[in-house]
Amino acid sequence: NMALSARRRRPSALSAAAVGRIAAGFGLWRLDHQGLWPDEAFSARIAHLDLSMLFQVVTTSDAFSALYLGFLHFWQLLETSEAWLRIPSVAFGVAAVVTLCALNEHLFGRFTAMTAGVLLTVNVFFVRYMQEARSYTLAVFLVVAASYCFVLALERSSARRWLAYATVSALAIYAHVFSGFVVLAHLLS
Repeated sequence: NMALSARRRRPSALSAAAVGRIAAGFGLWRLDHQGLWPDEAFSARIAHLDLSMLFQVVTTSDAFSALYLGFLHFWQLLETSEAWLRIPSVAFGVAAVVTLCALNEHLFGRFTAMTAGVLLTVNVFFVRYMQEARSYTLAVFLVVAASYCFVLALERSSARRWLAYATVSALAIYAHVFSGFVVLAHLLS
C-alpha cells in the first residue's frame, strides 16, 4: 500500500518540480536587465548595515520586512551584484509555487494543484516580484506554507502540528506584516 501511494505521488511531485523549474526560468530571465529601483536600493543599503544598525532600523522604522532584510544581510556578504541580490526572491518564488502545488493537491487533487501552480507561475505581478530584491515572494511562500500547516493541523491536531503552524505564521509576519491578515483569516475560519 505504501509503495503504491509513493508511485502515485511521484508523477505529481515531478509535475510540481516541472512547474517550479518554469517559475525559476521566468524569475531568472533577464534578472540583471534593469537597475535597482529605489525600494530595492533601500533594501540593499539596509542589509549592508552592520547587525546592530540593522536591528535598530528593523525595530524602529522598517519592521515590516525584518526577516527578509536579515536574510539579505548575510546573502549580500557573498556578492553584491544586482542579479545576486534578486536571486533569493526567485528562490522564494519557486518555493511558493511548489508549496502551492502541494497544498492544492492535498486539498483538491492533482489537476487543481497543477492549474494553481501554472497560474501563479505566469502571473505577471508574481514574476515581477520574483525579480525584485524585496520581501514579497518570501512572504507569499511563508503564507502558503502556513496555510498548508494550518490544514494539516486541522485534519489531525497535535501539539507539533500547531507549533509548526505558529512558527511558520510568525515567520510570515516577520517577512511582511500584511501576512498577518492571512493568519487572521485562518483564525477566523
